[in-house]
Amino acid sequence: MDAMVERHTVRGVRAAPTLRVARIFVWAMWTVSAFFIGVAFLLILATISVDTPSRGFGFRGWVPLVAALWVTIGARIAARQPRLSVGWLIFAVGWLWSVNALFEEYATYAYFPQEQGLPLVPQAVWFNAMVGTAVAGLSGVAILVVPDGRLPSRRWVVLEVAIVAFTFFAVVTMAVLPRRLVPFPFENPFGIESLRAYEASFPALLRSFDVGRGLEVLLPTAALLLRLRRAVGAERQQLKLVAAATSFASVTVFVYAFFGDPVVQYAQILGLILVPAAFGLAMRRYRLYEIDQILGRTFVLGGATALLAGVYTASIGLMQRIFIVLTGERSDAAVVLTTLLVAAAFAPLRDRLQAVVKRMFGADLPGTHGLDVFTDEIDAHLRLSDRDRLLSQLLAESVGSLGSTCGVLEIMDEGAAHPTHAIGAWKGDTHLSVDVIERGEVAARVCLGPRANGEGYDEDARRRLERAATVVGLALDRLGRPGAFSAVSGI
Repeated sequence: MDAMVERHTVRGVRAAPTLRVARIFVWAMWTVSAFFIGVAFLLILATISVDTPSRGFGFRGWVPLVAALWVTIGARIAARQPRLSVGWLIFAVGWLWSVNALFEEYATYAYFPQEQGLPLVPQAVWFNAMVGTAVAGLSGVAILVVPDGRLPSRRWVVLEVAIVAFTFFAVVTMAVLPRRLVPFPFENPFGIESLRAYEASFPALLRSFDVGRGLEVLLPTAALLLRLRRAVGAERQQLKLVAAATSFASVTVFVYAFFGDPVVQYAQILGLILVPAAFGLAMRRYRLYEIDQILGRTFVLGGATALLAGVYTASIGLMQRIFIVLTGERSDAAVVLTTLLVAAAFAPLRDRLQAVVKRMFGADLPGTHGLDVFTDEIDAHLRLSDRDRLLSQLLAESVGSLGSTCGVLEIMDEGAAHPTHAIGAWKGDTHLSVDVIERGEVAARVCLGPRANGEGYDEDARRRLERAATVVGLALDRLGRPGAFSAVSGI
C-alpha cells in the first residue's frame, strides 16, 4: 500500500509543473481571444450606423458573443483538466470564432461604406469562409469524447476518422475554389483558376458541404445520448444538461442545411449559446470534471455581459432603422438619439444582472461562499467522516464513474467477506475488484459487475479504482485515530 501511495505521490508531483504550464498557456491564449472579441465589439459600435450588406445569417454581433462563451468555458475545463481533450476542443472552437469575429468586423470596417484601402481584407474574409466548416469538425469530435476525452467504444473510431477527413477535404476545397467571397465584391485571393472549368458544379458541392457540416455534429450526438442512457447516479446528472443542449444545437445545424429560414438561424444561434451554458451549469451544480469550486464571476459575469452586449448592439441597429422609417431622419442626431435611448433602457438591466450574479456567488468578503455552500460542505464532511457511509460512497462512485451495471461492498470480518451494500442486480459475477487496506489489513472489498457498454475494464479503470480505494484506506486510518478530527470538534 505504501508503494502505491508513493507512486501516486510522485506522479502528482511530476504532473504539477505540467498543470501550471497548461494553465498559464490556456489563460494567456484566452486573454488574446478576449482582446479579439473586445476589438470586434468596438468595430461593431464604430460602424453601427453604416448600412452594411446582410451576411445572410443571424444578427450582427452573434459571432463574438458565442466566441466569448465557448472560449471561456473551454479555457476553464482545459485549465482544470489539461489531459482531457474535451476542454481543448471547446477552447479551439471558441478561439476560431474569436478570430472570425475580429476578421469579419475588420473587413466590414475597412470596406463599408467605402473602401478605405486597409491591408489584408480579402485574406481575412477568405479565412472566415472556412471557419464554419472547421468549427463543425472540431465540435463533432468534441461531442464524441464528452465527458472523459475518450470514445464510447472502438466502433466510433470510424465516425471520428470520417469527421476529420471530411473537415480536412472541405476546408482545403473551399480554400482553393475560385469564387466570390460574399458579401464582398472580390474573388478568393487563393483560388486556383484552373478549377473554374468546373464552376457549374460549385453550388452543388457547397450544398453538400452544408449537409456534411450538419451530419458532423448530428451523428456524434447519438454517442452522447448513448452515454446518457447508460449513465447512472451523478454521471447521469452531469450529462443530462449537456446532452439536451448539444442535441438541440446539432439538430438546428443539420436543419439549416436544408432550410435557411431566419427562425432556424436564430434557433441555431440559441443552440450555440446553450451548449457552453449547459457545461457551466453541469460544472457548477454537479461538479462535472471534478471542479469543486463554484465557477468564478469572471465566466458568469463575462458571459452574461457578452450576451447583454450582443443584444445591446442589435437593439441599437434595430432602433435606428425604426427611427428612420418613422421620421425619415438620417442625420448624426438620429444616431446619437437612438443610442442614448437604448443605453438608458439597458442601464437597469445591467444593474439587475450584477445584482443577480452577486446574489448567486455570495458577497465580496474573502472566503465567504454563502450559507448554502457552507451547509453542503459540512454535510459532505459528516458523510465522509462516517466509516460505513464512506465505504458505501466509494461503491456508489465506483459504479457510476466506471459505468458498471452493478456492484457490491464486502466488509471483512475475521477473514470472511460479508456483503453489506449492493447497487443494481448483483449476481456474484465479479469483473473488477479492489481491496481497501486499513492499517495494513484488508478492511473491505469493492466488487463491480460487467460494464453497461459491454466492454471490459481497461488498465485505466483499474488504476482509478485502486487509487480511490487507497485514499479511502488512508481516510479510515485517520478515522481510527483518537483526535483525528479534533480541529473540527474543537470549533
